Amino acid sequence: MNYKFAEQPLKSWIQEVENSTWKNSAQLKSKFRNASIITSKRTVFNIKGNDYRLIVDIE
Repeated sequence: MNYKFAEQPLKSWIQEVENSTWKNSAQLKSKFRNASIITSKRTVFNIKGNDYRLIVDIE
């Protein structure tokens, strides 16, 4: 499977996350409205207009 179309959107997501500080899930949702918070530690982010999904463990 070729994921070359996800490369730039993922790089943009990484840059946004590295420059963010969230104290709670409401702050995360204000930045990423389409994110789905599964548990207090696990969130699903839509990448490239929901063409891809990224499941993240947030510490």
